[in-house]
Amino acid sequence: MKEQRLDPSALRQRDDQTEPRSHERKSHALSDDKPQDVSLLRACPNVHFTGSLPYRELPALIKGLEVLFIPYLVDQFTASISPLKLKEYLVTGKPVVVTPIAEARLHPEFLRLAASADEWKQALQDALASGSMARRDVVNAAMANESWAHKARVFESLCSFQQPAGLPA
Repeated sequence: MKEQRLDPSALRQRDDQTEPRSHERKSHALSDDKPQDVSLLRACPNVHFTGSLPYRELPALIKGLEVLFIPYLVDQFTASISPLKLKEYLVTGKPVVVTPIAEARLHPEFLRLAASADEWKQALQDALASGSMARRDVVNAAMANESWAHKARVFESLCSFQQPAGLPA
C-alpha cells in the first residue's frame, strides 16, 4: 500500500471477523514498506509484510494467493486516484475485493466492493468460494484498452495529429 492509503484498523477488524474456511486462519501478505502506523497489523500472526518486491518476484507471490484485496481508506485523496494495482490485480483473474474508491466503482462487474467490516467478511467469503480463473479472459478483454501499448498508440496518434491548413495552431 502506498503512503497513507491503507486502512490498518479496518483490515484488523475484518481479519478478526473473517471466519476461516477450516481450522486455520487465512494469511495476508502486504508488500509495501512505506512509513505508516501498521502496529495493529504487525500484532496479527497471519499478516506478513514482504516489503517492496522486484516485479520478477510478483508472479510467484500472486500464484500463492487466493484473493487479492485493496483496503484503502475512502477519503478525499483516494477519491482522486486511479491505482495501477487495481488493474494489475484484475488481469490476474483472481477475485479482487476493494474498498469503494472511485476507480473501483468503474469496474463493479469484475470485483467486490466492501466498505464495512460485515461487507468485507461477506466479500472475502464470496471471493474464496468463487472460481477465480474462470473469468480471466473476460476481464483481460475488458482491460485491453488499459495496456501501456494501447495508451502509447493513443498518445502517438494524438501527437501526430495534423492541424488543418488555415487554422491557428
